[in-house]
This record gives sequence, C-alpha cells and structure tokens, in this order.
Amino acid sequence: MTTALENFERLECSGLWRPAGEGQRREVLVRLGHESLILADMTDTPLVHWALADVARLSPAGAVPAIYGPRGFETETLEIDEPLMIAAIEELQRRLGRARRRRGRLRRLLAAFALLALLAAGPALGPPLLVDQAARIVPAVSRRQTGEAMLRVIAARLGPPCDGIESRPVLAALTRTLATVWNTPAPREDAAEETVEAPPPLRIEIMPDLPVAALALPGRIFLVHRRLIEEADGPAALAAALAAAEAATRPSPFHRLLAAAGPLATLRLFLDGHLPPDAIRIHALELISAEEPGEPAAAPGSVSPPPLPVTIDDRDWLILQNICRE
Repeated sequence: MTTALENFERLECSGLWRPAGEGQRREVLVRLGHESLILADMTDTPLVHWALADVARLSPAGAVPAIYGPRGFETETLEIDEPLMIAAIEELQRRLGRARRRRGRLRRLLAAFALLALLAAGPALGPPLLVDQAARIVPAVSRRQTGEAMLRVIAARLGPPCDGIESRPVLAALTRTLATVWNTPAPREDAAEETVEAPPPLRIEIMPDLPVAALALPGRIFLVHRRLIEEADGPAALAAALAAAEAATRPSPFHRLLAAAGPLATLRLFLDGHLPPDAIRIHALELISAEEPGEPAAAPGSVSPPPLPVTIDDRDWLILQNICRE
C-alpha cells in the first residue's frame, strides 16, 4: 500500500509536536498517509491523526521549520524541517483541495436530499433519521479527528493527559492487550498506511481529572480518571471502566454527539464534511460538566469487564500508577 503521492511507499520523518494546552514540545515520528498525517511516539504508537485537508500551515511559505496545526486548534502545533516531507504535504494538500471541491458538490446534493427527507418525515421522525444516516456515512478518520478535537477541549479545561517516559510504553502495551480482547484494532506498525475507512486504533489517555471513571469519545478514544489507575490493584478495573463507558454511549459516541448537536449542525456535516466547532466544543464541555470533577463515579455494576488476560506484571502496573506523577 502506498501514500497518495506516487514514488513514495512510506514517507516519514521526525518532528516536534506541542499538544494543545501544553508548553513542552516532544519529538514524534511523522508519517504521511493517504489523506492524513499520523503522529506517533518513539515506541511507534500512534498519538493523533490529522486530516491533511484540515491542517493549516502557521509559518510563512518557504520558512524552515514549517509549522502546522489543525484548523481551529492552532495551539497544537507540529514543526517539521525535512524538505521532502514539507513538499509532499503541500503537494498532497493541493490535490486534496481539488478533490474536495468535487466532493463538495456531491455533499450539497446529499444535503438537499437530507433536507427533503427531514421535511417529509416531520419534526418527530426527521431529526433522528438524519442523525442515523450521518453517523453511518462519516468515515472512521473523521470520527477519530472529532474525538481528538473533543479531547483538546477537555484537556484545555481539566489539564492535558498524563504522560511519562517510563509509563507511556506500559500504557501502549496494555492498550494493545485490551484491543485484542475487544477485537478492536490496536496501534500497528503500518498505521501510517491505513486508508480513511480503516477502523481507528484504540487509544487510552489517563487524565488528571474527570467527573467519571472513564469517558468514551468518538474514534475509539477513551479517557480514564487517574484515581482509577492509582487505586486499582490491576488492569481488570480499567477494563470494567472502559466497558461501562462504551456501553453508556451506545450506539456510539459520534451518534450521541450528532444527537446533541441537532439537525442544523448535522446538515452542516452533509454540506461541508465537518461539524461546527462550537457543536464539538459544547458537547465536550457537557460531558465533563455533568458532575463536578473530583471523585470518579463508579462504573455501572451491570456491565461485566471483558476477560482480560493478565499480561502486565506488578512492576509495570506500578509504573502506570505513577503516570500522572512523572
């Protein structure tokens, strides 16, 4: 499988990534996918996926290093000084811009049909049907990017995810174990070569504060309260909390977001391929303001944890318990 640029089977370089809300930059691996940039840590675990069509260059043209950021969240930045990667990103963005204009005409046609269906179904049935249809057709990469946008909003309010040199590899290994148990795609070595329709890998972030034990965001992103990890004897409690968070958002976190955003925002999704940023921000803040942050709520007892094989030793679990203290 290749990238969207001919003559490049796997284009990657190093870069400096500053997550939103953080002042510290960290070195990452930058890979060019079909329509996205994949940032991975030095253990090759994917961190974020950026849709190239939504990436803005923040530094002047020709300046090195080139500084990029997702539109609407320019406090999150990526610095690249590899000329070949910079040229490839800009060339691919030009091509995607032309393709996006063609797809825009199709989206407007779909939006017209959706509006007609909404009017024909009436106020009681129309909005739910519109949400159901939108949730089915939005590609996995878009759901993942929406979840990452919600994570940026939550991190700006409650603090960025905990991270550490020792704990990050432990969390990545545990994520792969959980992904196998749940038959969920784990981060893979060829993650940069996934198409936009490929299911997103499971991502778990330990947060310094949350109003509940765990939250499920669109794109298979789970946020976990630090105290759940610090007070548990092992990974079974984590598995139970993730299962409860997933059950609480059925049919899916993205579906729940669309239902909260309303029919006008969903029509906007049909028109230009994106939800309004305010709809994403408002829903993210609603998720963390249902209760006052502090004591994490217990996971519902009706949800049984998946049969997690204990493949993490005591030393690694202790390292993970200190992820917010490193």
